[in-house]
Amino acid sequence: MTFKINDIYHGFKLIEERKLEELNSIGRIFNHEKTEAKLINISNDDDNKVFTIGFKTPPEDSTGVPHIIEHSVLAGSRKFKTKEPFVDLLKSSLNTFLNAMTFPDRTVYPLASRNEKDFINLLDVYMDGVFYPSIYENEYTFMQEGWHYVLDEKKDELRYNGVVYNEMKGAYSSPDSLAFDGVIRNLYKDTPYGHDSGGNPDNITELTYDDFLDFHKKYYHPSNSHMFLYGNVDVMKILQFINDNYLNNFNKLDINVQVPIQKEFDQLIEKEGVYGISKDEDEKDKTYLALGYSAGDFSNPEEILALDILYDMILNNSAAPVKKALMDAGIGKSVDGGFENSIKQPLFLILIKGANEDQKDKFKKVLRESLQEIVDRGIDKDLALASINKREFSLREADFGGYPKGLIYYYQVVESYMYNSDPFSQLQYNELLENIKSGVDKGYFENLIKKYLLNNNHCLLYTLKPEKGYIEKKEKHTKEKLNIIKSQLTDSDRENIISKVRSLRAIQEKDDTEEQINTIPNLSINDVSHDIETLPFEERNEEGMKVLYSDLNTNKIAYLKLIFDAKVIPQELIQYGKLLSEVLGKISTNKYNYDTLINEISIHTGGIRFNLNNYMDSLDKDKYYPKFIVRSKALNTDIDKAMNLMLEILTSSKFEEKDLILQVIRENKSNHEAMIQSSGNAVAARRLLSSMSQKAAYDEKIYGLEYYRFLCDLESNFNNKWNELSLNLNKVSKLLFNKSNLMVGFAGEEEDYITFKNSMPIVGVTLKSKENLYKDYVFLNNKINEGLTTQANIQYVAKGGNFKKDGFSYSGSLLVLQTIAKYDYLWNRVRVKGGAYGVSLDFGITGNIFITSYRDPNLVDTLKAYDDMSEYLREFNASKRDMEKYIIGAIRDLDSPLTSSMKSEKAIDMYFTKVTYDMIRKERQEVLSTTLEDIKSLSILMESVMKQNHITVLGNEGNITKNKDLFDIVVSAM
Repeated sequence: MTFKINDIYHGFKLIEERKLEELNSIGRIFNHEKTEAKLINISNDDDNKVFTIGFKTPPEDSTGVPHIIEHSVLAGSRKFKTKEPFVDLLKSSLNTFLNAMTFPDRTVYPLASRNEKDFINLLDVYMDGVFYPSIYENEYTFMQEGWHYVLDEKKDELRYNGVVYNEMKGAYSSPDSLAFDGVIRNLYKDTPYGHDSGGNPDNITELTYDDFLDFHKKYYHPSNSHMFLYGNVDVMKILQFINDNYLNNFNKLDINVQVPIQKEFDQLIEKEGVYGISKDEDEKDKTYLALGYSAGDFSNPEEILALDILYDMILNNSAAPVKKALMDAGIGKSVDGGFENSIKQPLFLILIKGANEDQKDKFKKVLRESLQEIVDRGIDKDLALASINKREFSLREADFGGYPKGLIYYYQVVESYMYNSDPFSQLQYNELLENIKSGVDKGYFENLIKKYLLNNNHCLLYTLKPEKGYIEKKEKHTKEKLNIIKSQLTDSDRENIISKVRSLRAIQEKDDTEEQINTIPNLSINDVSHDIETLPFEERNEEGMKVLYSDLNTNKIAYLKLIFDAKVIPQELIQYGKLLSEVLGKISTNKYNYDTLINEISIHTGGIRFNLNNYMDSLDKDKYYPKFIVRSKALNTDIDKAMNLMLEILTSSKFEEKDLILQVIRENKSNHEAMIQSSGNAVAARRLLSSMSQKAAYDEKIYGLEYYRFLCDLESNFNNKWNELSLNLNKVSKLLFNKSNLMVGFAGEEEDYITFKNSMPIVGVTLKSKENLYKDYVFLNNKINEGLTTQANIQYVAKGGNFKKDGFSYSGSLLVLQTIAKYDYLWNRVRVKGGAYGVSLDFGITGNIFITSYRDPNLVDTLKAYDDMSEYLREFNASKRDMEKYIIGAIRDLDSPLTSSMKSEKAIDMYFTKVTYDMIRKERQEVLSTTLEDIKSLSILMESVMKQNHITVLGNEGNITKNKDLFDIVVSAM
């Protein structure tokens, strides 16, 4: 329909409407007359519809109240009476995204679905949750999600527990997070950013239930809200629904929430912090140096975009001049950071990892000199254009790893809207980019450097130092604090705590009534398609090479892949194959110096990536197909250039560039350390699986702790190993990059295929053809239960096995069990009662199972919960309606929306894993026909697998050591 400016539609006045050419969309801004609530609409033909409601929630302290409310408001409301409607939706809707997030100054509740009925259901639950939560009825949700004292008997030690409390204990164990937070907290010390909206574990326990409720009353009102509506949506229908069911019940309040501006500093400020390392670790090369500048203003969207590009230009790759200067000066082991524009005063951050405290002055000196040199000499034009083109390609492709496009656009909209700027300014980037490009020869970026980096006194250097035994000291302090608190409690106080804990557990264990369950809106099986999506895919032959082609509308972007069989690599050099994938593109070639090469890639392509992939055989857990894949994407006019760059890198990279290769090793080691600290569940799961199959053992060698230790050894013994290292990289490349060892992948429209086909002769000319000698690998699959210690405050607990080993077969009903376990049994036992931030279960088609917890305060109790799952399944009972919900939840995971590039990847994945459409149809039909008895019968499978007793736990050294009898080996993860 046609909307008119200043007309009112179901209480919403249309303030503005404009065409968003870059998105092929219409943008609208509505204002709700009665409440002053804002609604921003982007209409287009995207069927993956997105809705978000958000509130300005600047924290007044570090108790984490915005974060705890974010967790709590979706745990029951006026209309939706179950204990956790959010979880009910996770297990029973067709959502393509469902979450809630706490930012430094706002809290947002985004959802997405391709199904219109489901979309309305989700919207209804979210709106009722934020405006009418059940948190006012009792304090048990606050206790569960925030924090509470735990005392089972009067004689027991007093403890803290709570989901957010444990989540933030994990966050405060990560030095990367601590370094970033240290800059934010101190650079904007007199604003809400001086507090932690997520919560500092030391302060979370100061939050009272009354303060919690007061915060919700203050900020969760339509007058302090903004809403976002995206996609192929009936806008009038949504406006009417929101007005009639929610906003019309409120009157306008004068809630003028403003984030104050931090007064500029007169000079650079220095602050310090500490993080924990084990008593056996050396403090050398473990300091973080983080220098942050307050930079940019949302009233100038061009400058915001330009600063993002500037960071990439001078710091974000091995050829970036400032990064190169810092690394050449030997300051630290790697450079990280970024341009953070999710806060009112954006932050330009330079983070040095693996440094030493005595390098602070040298860091400041080299940084300043390198920036001044750029200004004096003028920025390299190719470097500037490369970074601009890289950002432009990213904006135009709008493919963000499976996230709904509308959600990404929302983040760009809200960043401007929150700070009183044009909400569409960051989405209308054509003119901004043209202005930036035209300024390259006129000192545009040099002036930015002068304004925000050289002549900007509003900056802060944060030094984060390692301290042996720091975590143990913190734990001891917490115990002493709790002992003092307990000693001051009267018998009545202790009885009250015991009573509250018992009441909380009783609520957690009590099932929702049928009446409560019936309040949750649901879909039926009839709303679910029985069909599967088939992907365009065919094999062709060009120039004697097999081509795997996907005919897809890719908006004139060509997706290229060179796929080499990695089984030509000898077993002892497999990890060099992985290292090769990290090195290529970051060293010089015969034709290009490495800095010129990086610029050429960014100017002419959307990137060139190298990876050692490993495809499983869907029918045999020990069969797998390792492939070394070179991926590139380019506009269809640049296919030739992309292909030539790929071949240049593969055939003439210079493996004698010692310093560059050392830098790659250091950066990858640093990335793995960050992964161990922040994604310990994935690390533990991979380690666990490595004892179960040959494929998983290979994966551990190239992705897991084994590869991390390989990198540590190379760095520690780099000079002694250099000749061997260089020779091995060269040897592996010669074995791999061979025409007779190659398949080619292409995704694009047929007319683009013709351009691609014309570029193929260069492949045959450039790559030599020689006989391939494929290797048979044999890995020892010794069952070893491991405790992997870190200085984290929490654990990641993994247990699993292989059900085919015990004679069971794969069925789609396992996916329904996965939904039941993740969002019912495990959620209740490990998250709700145990206090872990998350828990997950995964069934593989080859028979491997693993369960992992995330930021878990427990260890033994969690393993017992895993073991008890079989008993839960034996007693499992569910109504027909409940079974339908679980089935719908399982189907949702099978039907995740795919971008064109993802469709191409999935088609190739199916090709190598030998998954057929008949297998997919069979699995889907098994999901749809799963019965209560099918689920109950899987109790035997789970019991059998848990008895295999494969355990890996990564986390707190003290807890693992205390339970060392569970493990065959206890060793430091790092």
